[in-house]
Amino acid sequence: MSATAQPVVDAVGYRLCVAIRDMFTPYKNAARIVARKAHSTPRTAENWFALSCTPRSTQLVELMASDPEFEAAVLEIVRERRAEREGG
Repeated sequence: MSATAQPVVDAVGYRLCVAIRDMFTPYKNAARIVARKAHSTPRTAENWFALSCTPRSTQLVELMASDPEFEAAVLEIVRERRAEREGG
């Protein structure tokens, strides 16, 4: 058995975490910035960057409310999921 940590997120969670990581990791102290915006901890933000877990609903809403660019990215994921569900 491998000791390497495996991502535990689903497809939507993966896209959320990648959006968080891509938007914020270019900044110095990215984990602190995300934690502050999401009302969470830097360690939790680091886990999102590493795809170890996804934000809880309250953290997701807080992050969306504090960052319009991230909100737009999440809404794009929602639009794509809706299109997939409607068959097109």
